[in-house]
Amino acid sequence: MPPTPQTPNSTARRLVASRHKNEESVRMRLGILLESLGYDIEPEYTVPDGGRMDIFLPQRRVVFETKRTDSANPEQVRDADTNETQFEQCQRYVMAEWERERSRLDLDDLGDLPWKAVLTDGRVWWAWRWEILSDGELSSPTMIVSGERYSAKSAGALVDWLRSETFSRMHGKPWAPREPAHLFEALRDELGDEIYPALKEDAGTRTKRDLWLDVLRSSGNAPSGELEKRPEGSAYIGRSPVRYPHDSGCHSPRRRTFAPRRPA
Repeated sequence: MPPTPQTPNSTARRLVASRHKNEESVRMRLGILLESLGYDIEPEYTVPDGGRMDIFLPQRRVVFETKRTDSANPEQVRDADTNETQFEQCQRYVMAEWERERSRLDLDDLGDLPWKAVLTDGRVWWAWRWEILSDGELSSPTMIVSGERYSAKSAGALVDWLRSETFSRMHGKPWAPREPAHLFEALRDELGDEIYPALKEDAGTRTKRDLWLDVLRSSGNAPSGELEKRPEGSAYIGRSPVRYPHDSGCHSPRRRTFAPRRPA
């Protein structure tokens, strides 16, 4: 039997029902869920201070921080050296990315889409929102979700929340995808199947190709094959070889030397 297609609800059930031994597992399953909802994600996105968001939705201004099962707690200290809590980690990421965005755009181009941060272990969820003030600063954070717990039976409610306006609103232009090759596949096929076959026998194309071949031969990098078998010292203009002067028997003039004058 063919495999059952994954839906956002089935993906959410696996996320909330699994016991994750590390945050990488949560990040992976959450990333799959967000992509199934049509969101463009940036996993392990580096912020200016050198930290790394687990998942970033740049057009939606959402930061996700994941923890292993039963380890997500906004008040828990995550770094004994700095005494930084998990919430403060999320806030640091938001502030750092906002400062980078603000440094690149005029105030009028920043828009009013709030920043959000989500902390989760896959089962329990917290979330905060920062409004953008008229002077371009961010407001104090407002908690919008506080320790909401989801199970396999309520996974649909999690999907509904992730589809809500909190996440669906966007600002700015789309980011370039991490793997952009697919954007050029149609153009590549058109170039290889239609444009090049029509131009490869054109006189201008042959001239350019033959001149490039001559450059490659002179540097010892000529390709193997029929093009390599043309006479040394010749370039092809259309189909007629043209000999260079150094192959026509001409010699450079004798170099003059100047002997010192003898005393009179």
